[in-house]
This record gives sequence, structure tokens and C-alpha cells, in this order.
Amino acid sequence: MAASFQEPLIHRFWGALVQGASVEQPKLAVRAQYEVLRPQILDHEDGARILAGFDALSDPELLSTG
Repeated sequence: MAASFQEPLIHRFWGALVQGASVEQPKLAVRAQYEVLRPQILDHEDGARILAGFDALSDPELLSTG
């Protein structure tokens, strides 16, 4: 009887863990790396053009802050 009670609870926590590790964390990593790379790209003499090309290739949803 205890197993039937615990199983749904474990599945909910496992699902949240998988969601966080495979969906949410990669998005956070993309945003963090973008914030590191952006100023470095803009330091280049043609940085604005390079960044525009970089941004055009990216997934806008991943870089949005909202």
C-alpha cells in the first residue's frame, strides 16, 4: 500500500527534476553565455554587424528575458 502512495509523488518530483535539467537549465545556460559573449563580440570593430548575424541565427525565445 505504501508503494502506491509514494509512486505518484516520486513521479511528480522526477518529472520536475527532468524538466528543470533538460528544459529550464539549458535555457538559463544559453542566456548566461550570451551575456558573456555579447560584449566580446561588440568589442570587435565590426561587432554590431557580427552580433546582428549571430542574433539572426539564434532562437529569439532563448535570448528573451521575459
